[in-house]
Amino acid sequence: MFLLFFGFIFYRAADLKTLATVKDISVLGRSVDFLVGAILGATMAHFVIDAGAWRLSKMAQRAYMTRRFGFLLQHRPAPEARESAR
Repeated sequence: MFLLFFGFIFYRAADLKTLATVKDISVLGRSVDFLVGAILGATMAHFVIDAGAWRLSKMAQRAYMTRRFGFLLQHRPAPEARESAR
């Protein structure tokens, strides 16, 4: 529910700021701005942190990803190569 609520605020922030209640009470308008900024900041922080996890040039990350997701990293021949082998 938390994620849906704040996702809705982020998605419809411009519409929320046009509501009469939000227009009349400046604290609500600033709250919408703050929530949109917080959600955007959390999203950007997630991408920065996630980029470090996917840095496969480092041995620790490569070992973890290979151990966890090795089935995705297995080499499979291209469809053309499989057909020509038949």
